[in-house]
Amino acid sequence: VNDCNPVSGILPTYSEAYSIYPNPNSGNFVIESAISSPYKILSFDGRLLVSDTLVIGKNHISTHLSKGIYFVKVGNAIKKMHVE
Repeated sequence: VNDCNPVSGILPTYSEAYSIYPNPNSGNFVIESAISSPYKILSFDGRLLVSDTLVIGKNHISTHLSKGIYFVKVGNAIKKMHVE
């Protein structure tokens, strides 16, 4: 599978390859991804809470996370997520 941009032929960086919305959220959110890749949701202190694989496109994620700040890691990119 080749996840490169069909126009430029360049692979997206992990940070550019996914977005999380809504953010903040209630524990139910979408990770929209340009690549297929494993992802992890980590607690503020780095504990692994969720681990799964993204598909290209919209990935609807439903969790039972408590209110707080979490980190979503895809490849070497980490984005902050707020659950309210």
